[in-house]
Amino acid sequence: MRALLGQLIATRKLSVLLVMAIAVVATSLGSPCGSPIGPFKYSHVTPPQWTPNGNHVVLSRFGAITVVTVDDSGSSWPIHGVSDRSDRSVRFDDNYAPNVSPDGTEIAYMRRYTRDDRARDLNYEIHVASLDGSNIRRLTENDSHEVSPVWSPDGKRIAYWSSSPEGPAWALITMTREGTARGYLATVEYQPPPVRWSPDGRQLAFFQYHHKYATPTSEGFSEYAIYVVGADGANLTRLTPTSSSPVWSHDGSRIFFVHAHENADSDDVSTALYSIRPDGTDLRTVASMEGLGSRDWPGYKAPLWGNLGWSPDGSEIWYFTESNIIRIKADGTAVSRMTARYNAGDTWASLSPDGTTVAIGVMTPEGLGEQEDIHLFLMDPDGSNQRVLLRDTAEGMTGGEGIVPAQLIDWESVDRE
Repeated sequence: MRALLGQLIATRKLSVLLVMAIAVVATSLGSPCGSPIGPFKYSHVTPPQWTPNGNHVVLSRFGAITVVTVDDSGSSWPIHGVSDRSDRSVRFDDNYAPNVSPDGTEIAYMRRYTRDDRARDLNYEIHVASLDGSNIRRLTENDSHEVSPVWSPDGKRIAYWSSSPEGPAWALITMTREGTARGYLATVEYQPPPVRWSPDGRQLAFFQYHHKYATPTSEGFSEYAIYVVGADGANLTRLTPTSSSPVWSHDGSRIFFVHAHENADSDDVSTALYSIRPDGTDLRTVASMEGLGSRDWPGYKAPLWGNLGWSPDGSEIWYFTESNIIRIKADGTAVSRMTARYNAGDTWASLSPDGTTVAIGVMTPEGLGEQEDIHLFLMDPDGSNQRVLLRDTAEGMTGGEGIVPAQLIDWESVDRE
């Protein structure tokens, strides 16, 4: 374990890489980036999210949340899409970070408000709405940013981040689905990271981020690590240095995460999947993802970063990045990848609850139809049976007619035993 920990401790140059990577992880999981008070910008595109029964996909893009029916009708409707313009506390109807309740009946999300009569200063508050868009309830109301709501496994509580007006810090808080009985759990600096509840709802995992100084072209120092805290705020525990993207195993006995490290004999960066117990013991390497691609930044190569998720039976971990889908056997015996030979711009994906379908949200690049059109299409896990479900253009949302998936993205399978 000591050797593994040594490998995971970042050099100053690697710290710069991880600072850049953290922004990608935050975007892919729907976590906002920006200063706590004042100017605050939320990522436009987050991964599609399935309802537990697999009948609907919730799509978030450009400040709008849309529920799409997964059938031949392709019907869709917005969540909190139209405001009363006489209400000066609302501006632009921006809604972000949808999170579907475990029973599939409600969606928690954050909505942008103003804090003065001239609509100059904005903040975000947590809301809950029924899946059909009705019964909208505002759960928080103050001058802080309340962002990134996540339901507990039993659907009784919601975890979220609340900004501090005194400085760059965010508090992890839980509340009931009615917005009562708030409890403080932990504090992080600078950016509110994604949060994952344990399967039994007794613990939450997240990563703490400390940024000292770094730019894409100069050395600096940063540190972040996976933390676990009890749902009652007890036993805050640091698990690993320089790691991110935590996801719990099905039984809650381990936490899996992705880490990148520099190769000693080259300028390349290798990515690997690791696991560790929630108490910080028994660190293991699950599988190497070396040679499965990287992301170019000025002066060096950064690793693939994205969203981790499990197959329904727990036999595979799926790693969704901007232009790759990597499948890894839970025991590390096999790795396979589907990669886009044609990069269709921002591309994010998620696996259906039954494991039979992948939902992919694509921002159309310039040269294919209207610039910045958003498409939602489905395909089988092997890349076959591609079909467009929704097209969102400047003129409004339509069905998938007009563009075939192959024009957007062409997946190539690569297997490695």
